[in-house]
Amino acid sequence: MGNRRIILFLLTAIAACSLLLWALHQRQRDFAVQEKARPNLIDEALGRVVRLTIDRGDTRIGLALTGDRWHLTAPFSAQIEQGTVARVLDAFETARIHDALAFHEIRKRELSLREFGLAPARIHVMLEGSQQRQEILLGAFTPLGNELYVRVNGTDHILVVPAALHDAIPRTADDLRSRKLVYGPRSAVRTLEIRAPGSPFITLAKESGTWRLVQPAAAPADDDKVNALLDTLYEARLSHFVWPTVSNVMDVAETETALKTRMGVYGLGIDYGVHISVQESSGAPPAKLIFGHTLDSAAALCYALLPDGGTIGAVSNSVAEAFRLTVGSLRDPRPFYGPAAGVRRLQIHLADTLFVLTQTNGVWRFEAPVADAADQTAVRETVERLLRLKADAIFENGTEPAADMLERALPLSHVEVASDQGAWRFLIQPGDLENAVYHLVFTNAPTVFQIASSNLPPALVNTAGVFSLRDKSVLALPRASLRRITVKRDDAPAVVTVERDSGEALWHLGEGSSGRIAEAPLHALTAGLEDLRADRIEGEGLTAERLAAYGLSAPWLEISIDVDAQDAVRKTLLVGRDAGFGKRYAAIRGLDVLFVLDRAALEILSTRFVEPITP
Repeated sequence: MGNRRIILFLLTAIAACSLLLWALHQRQRDFAVQEKARPNLIDEALGRVVRLTIDRGDTRIGLALTGDRWHLTAPFSAQIEQGTVARVLDAFETARIHDALAFHEIRKRELSLREFGLAPARIHVMLEGSQQRQEILLGAFTPLGNELYVRVNGTDHILVVPAALHDAIPRTADDLRSRKLVYGPRSAVRTLEIRAPGSPFITLAKESGTWRLVQPAAAPADDDKVNALLDTLYEARLSHFVWPTVSNVMDVAETETALKTRMGVYGLGIDYGVHISVQESSGAPPAKLIFGHTLDSAAALCYALLPDGGTIGAVSNSVAEAFRLTVGSLRDPRPFYGPAAGVRRLQIHLADTLFVLTQTNGVWRFEAPVADAADQTAVRETVERLLRLKADAIFENGTEPAADMLERALPLSHVEVASDQGAWRFLIQPGDLENAVYHLVFTNAPTVFQIASSNLPPALVNTAGVFSLRDKSVLALPRASLRRITVKRDDAPAVVTVERDSGEALWHLGEGSSGRIAEAPLHALTAGLEDLRADRIEGEGLTAERLAAYGLSAPWLEISIDVDAQDAVRKTLLVGRDAGFGKRYAAIRGLDVLFVLDRAALEILSTRFVEPITP
């Protein structure tokens, strides 16, 4: 009896398993047909999705495609993150159907849509395509939680899809909204306008890839600073939305008067706040923003009205502060521009003396106060240094801190620079009592550039600096032209003379000189006279008093040189008192120029080239 029961139980179990396997096989076969017909949740006949509505019962999100950009249409109009919408659509378009339950099977089991979370559905999604539309109802998760029950409205199946579809759907409109302040590429901006309380209205325009100030004054702008401003604006993101939001969506329909009141409370009115206008091209409408008051609840944030004119958010105060600036801070810090080779004339009026240098075919010369050769290297370095100048500060319209001093201070110099790029005329005045800084005051524009004294070429502020631009040649006497050299020393009573006749190579002692010529020292001396250059030019105006003051009326060393010429030519070099650091003052008799010779030149000039004859 017991065995019979066991056998009966086993037969019953086998039958049940067979039935279950058949049912599963049949289910799989039916589903295979469904999957083959429509493997994806979205019907391909839908076409390109142009509208999307997400309804969660108490929350509705509406999205519409205009051109190539999606916009929020419900519960209010707003800009949205395009990538977020793309991810939502991608989740629907890539969702594959894992299983399908026909309604008749559900009814057989005495189940209803309610058990699958579809009556009512948790989420309604309407996809409107270019060809047709499709409504999808999202229900509960499957028991294991990795899948989701959905229904395509108008069909008689419950579908099973990956649970990731549910996760991709935004909960509120705020989840979709863009937190950017402005859109488009920063490089496309052509005009930037800034208006802040207490500051002038500033307009900048990009011309040929370079930024320029248009108002309040026409001037080159600092490209790096303007681009940094735009980077700040384009990279900024709202911390959160203030109005409209999901929580205050009922206020969206408030009157224009109420909106203006709200903006006034936030400091977003026309007469206050920081106003910014960004325009990408001449034909496009500008994007306008306003930064207002600091939030009471967050001192690091301020209110911001976005370009749509109806969205208010909170953004870092640092963004608004970046636009509270002076015109000078946007100016190109360079007072001058262009290549050094393009500078043709440099005119410096110091005290009562006008110095003029001109450049022709790359060669610089002094034209005033006297025509003279210039030190080519020194002048070029001065011009290059001038064109590299960058101001530490720029003041417009005589603004502080230097205005009062500029009115009182006498200019150190008047300077004019003529270049292929234009002409610059300016005064140089002391910027402080210690002359740590100078002010370049342009005469053709209300602009003051503050320059550190260490950066300003000395030639622009003192005569010694100008003299450093003079040709420092003291003597230029080819050795072949030398015929007689006479040396007088203050420590030797005897005058030493060597000479040679025309066409002869060997030197001999002149009349009254005794001893033996040392060839090597004499060769060094003649080589030194061939191109004797000063360490610096100390000045001009060698009166009898000044000659005495520099030890040149009774010189330490006097060298007279006779050279071949149509007329007899004699050059007399006078070397006077110590000038410090092993250097001495020097002059050429008859020339009104005071030189300073360095230690190396003095060693050559003072070499004793006649030795006594020892018995």
